Amino acid sequence: MDASGRLGRSGARGVSEMRWPLFVESQEGELLSSFLVRAAQRHGLAPYRFCAFHFPGVPVWNRDIDRSASDALLAAIAVKAGLSPVRVVQMTLRDAEARLRKGVARGSPPWINRIGIYHRLRRGWGLQYCPDCLAERPVLCQAWRLSFMVICGRHRRFLQDACPHCDAPLAIHRQMLSAQLCHHCSRVLGKAPQDSSVAIDVVLHAQSYFECAMHGGNTQVGDRSVCREDLFQGARVLISLLSHDIFLSRDPTGRRRPSLEQARVQTRAGLVSRVAELLAGWPLGFKKIVRDNHLTQRSFVRKSLPNWLSTAVEELPTGRSRHASSRERCSLRAKLERDRRRNADWRTTRAAQLWLAASK
Repeated sequence: MDASGRLGRSGARGVSEMRWPLFVESQEGELLSSFLVRAAQRHGLAPYRFCAFHFPGVPVWNRDIDRSASDALLAAIAVKAGLSPVRVVQMTLRDAEARLRKGVARGSPPWINRIGIYHRLRRGWGLQYCPDCLAERPVLCQAWRLSFMVICGRHRRFLQDACPHCDAPLAIHRQMLSAQLCHHCSRVLGKAPQDSSVAIDVVLHAQSYFECAMHGGNTQVGDRSVCREDLFQGARVLISLLSHDIFLSRDPTGRRRPSLEQARVQTRAGLVSRVAELLAGWPLGFKKIVRDNHLTQRSFVRKSLPNWLSTAVEELPTGRSRHASSRERCSLRAKLERDRRRNADWRTTRAAQLWLAASK
């Protein structure tokens, strides 16, 4: 270590080859971030200091490490933790992204909750937990990052996305003592009152539908067998339609509602149940929605549609383009201007043209 307190090249090489003194066993279905936090707490260090020492110069907690961990970092974690590289990769969300996203696309992956990173803070409610599961063991599961996961099937209760006392989002890397405590108020992440008006069985059935689709091959939608990637791509389009145009609408203030991946757990529960209901009765429920809301093919023109959804959209009316109506108005205005210049009695001609256009 040099005079400034930073590791030199030889020091960094020595740290990168150093095994953790205490072995930390990975849990089934655990998130990589949860594993690193438990490793830090096992060694009596804050997660930030622990990772800064063992992975110098590598940004960990100002990233969504469960999604963006590089191959080099994963390999280093495997060496230090004494785990196989395959096991470390399995703790990330790479497999879930591959299953839920069709092809290679930029931006945040669909169906994976966003945690709203700002420096090392968390401003989003994307990290969920079951208070009963968390009370049994201080481990956060990969499944709790998926947008369609809203209920703990084991304890039959809604997942929570914030501290029940101060409503702060989870930021387990900022709590040195235990992941079972809130980093903001240091109180136990216990149970919050549940909404008794929501039917647990209905939401759980919808969630199970998407779970089976994610881990299976093809799914039946109406009379068609749809592959997993196409199902989730089309369901995401339907969720976008419901959340912005029908099911939630806009705030009176005009502010736009958050996307599925940014929404709170109760909102996502309603959307997932509604879309599962549409898919179960496909295409009758979809036809009723588009008829009641006067939707046309142009309502979907900017969306990427899989074949099974594109077929249903092609049966809708074409709809009029806003650009076409604008061109018609401009052409009428230009015609009236030409007639004014050519005809002395242009007022009579203009009235006739306007009357003709209005009567079409």
